Amino acid sequence: MKDFIDYSIIWKFIHSNLDEEEKNELDRWLEADTGHRAYFEKAVQDAKNKTIIESTSVNKNPKTVQTFISVKKSFRQKTIYLGKVAALVLLIVSAGYGVFILNKNPEKELNLSEISFDPGIQKATLVLNNGEQLDLEAGKDTLLLQKETEIRNSGSKLQYQTLSKNKQFPDEEAIQYNTLLVPRGGEYTLVLSDETKVHLNSESILKFPVNFTGDVREVHLKGEAYFEVKTDPSRPFIVNTGSVITKVFGTSFNVNSYPEKDLITTTLVEGNVTISKVGANAAEVQLLPGEQGNFSKTGETIQKTKVDISEYTAWKDGRFVFRDKTLQEITDILGRWYD
Repeated sequence: MKDFIDYSIIWKFIHSNLDEEEKNELDRWLEADTGHRAYFEKAVQDAKNKTIIESTSVNKNPKTVQTFISVKKSFRQKTIYLGKVAALVLLIVSAGYGVFILNKNPEKELNLSEISFDPGIQKATLVLNNGEQLDLEAGKDTLLLQKETEIRNSGSKLQYQTLSKNKQFPDEEAIQYNTLLVPRGGEYTLVLSDETKVHLNSESILKFPVNFTGDVREVHLKGEAYFEVKTDPSRPFIVNTGSVITKVFGTSFNVNSYPEKDLITTTLVEGNVTISKVGANAAEVQLLPGEQGNFSKTGETIQKTKVDISEYTAWKDGRFVFRDKTLQEITDILGRWYD
C-alpha cells in the first residue's frame, strides 16, 4: 500500500463530494496504517473548526506549483498548540504536491507556497529611558510626553512627534532611548520622531532615540522589521543589528536579523542602501531595488543576490510566501506567530 494519498480526496470527503472510486481508495488508505487515520482525523477536525484551513486551490503547470491557502487564526486564544503549526505545514506540503507523504525529509525543498492570514495581534511593550514598562494594547490609547516629544499610542501604532519642529538636539549625552518589544504572535507599527515608519514583526526588538541627535539617525534591531525611511540627505538612517550596518538616506527595505539565525538579510524595495560589517573601515556593499544582501555571522561575508522581494516583505501585508524552503524553515517562521 502506498504511503501517500492525493490530498484532494481528503478535501472532497470534508465537503461530501467523493465519488465511489475515491471513497474506496480513501478507505483502503485509512485501513493500511494507524498514522494515516490519525492524520485524516486531524485534517477533518481542523476543517470543521475552521481554525486552520478555509479554502485551498491548486494551480499547476509544467514549470511550477503554486498553492494559495487562506488561514483563519483566532487571536482570542491564549495558546495555539505547536501541533497546529505542524498540521499547517503538512497541509501546505500536501496542497503544494497534491500528496501527503508520511516520512518526509526535513531538508527537502518545497515549491512556492503562499499563505494569507489575519494580521497578528497588535501587542507590544514599550520600555522607557528610565526602565518603566508600558503594555501597548489594541484599542487602548496612551499619550505621554518625553523630552519635548509627544508619544501617542493608538492601540495599533506608536507615534513619536517632536513638539517643536525647529528644535535641535545637538548634545550627544542628552540622547534618551526607548525600546519596543514585540512578542511571539504579535506585530506593531512605530513612527519615529523623524517620521520614519517601522513595521516590527513577531519576536522583534527595536531600540531607538526619542529624538535623533547629531548627524546620523541610528536604531538597533533584533528580529525583523520593514522600514520606510523619511528622506533626509544630510543625515543617513542606520539600522544596526550588532553585526551588520544598513545605511540609507530615504528608502524602503526589510531587515531580518533573528539572533538564532546565521544569516542577516537586507532586502531593498526601492531607493538604494549600503550594508557593511560592524567595525571601522568595513567595506560597503551597495544594493539596488530587488537585491538582497546576506551576511553570514560564521563566515563574516556579505553576498548579494537578486530576489523576489514579495517573499521577504509579504509578512507586513498579512501573507507568508515560501519559495525553496525546508520544512524546518517553514516551521520556524510559522512558529513565531503562535504564542
